[in-house]
Amino acid sequence: MLVMALMCCALLVGCESGEGGVSEIFVQKMDMPRLSYVQGQELDLHGGVLTAVVDGVAGPVPMDAADVTVTGYNKDQLGSQTVTITYGEQTLTHTVTVIPRIALEGITRDYFIGDNFDKTKGRLRVADDNGNTKSVNMSEEAVIVEGFDSSSAGPKTITVKYGNYTGTANVTVYSAETIELTSKPKKTTYYSHDTEFVI
Repeated sequence: MLVMALMCCALLVGCESGEGGVSEIFVQKMDMPRLSYVQGQELDLHGGVLTAVVDGVAGPVPMDAADVTVTGYNKDQLGSQTVTITYGEQTLTHTVTVIPRIALEGITRDYFIGDNFDKTKGRLRVADDNGNTKSVNMSEEAVIVEGFDSSSAGPKTITVKYGNYTGTANVTVYSAETIELTSKPKKTTYYSHDTEFVI
């Protein structure tokens, strides 16, 4: 019996998925591969291990083995994605998350013609290659904003750089003619020291 079990395990490690009758595959919690990626990174299954049941005997199969097929991953699509793993005609799915290299939070997105970009508000959420993030204030000197143009009205795309990392964000420039209130503003009373219109 022990010899038979060893032969089945050798069969699994040898990646002969077309033979041996794989009846089930699953992933134990401690064998999960990397689940979080930065936009643009390739899927990394190194370290992930399937448990495959062949002829009633369970054995390990590396997820990056040649006969393990993985579909459903898009390195450029942000958010959660369902990845399908196939081995020996058996499939399973797991969820991975793709995050932006730089995400802008709480920045001023509405401007008027002639305005300068406002670096006093907001922050960057910067992700390193391992998917770990840190928060950086927009006001820091190391944060560089390019592409802001308030000479004409309309949607604009700005580029934000922090070290070797680059991200983009959308803002809108308005002219007096393009302003239209579609609902009652939150604030209707203003005093001489008020400098901003609250929508």
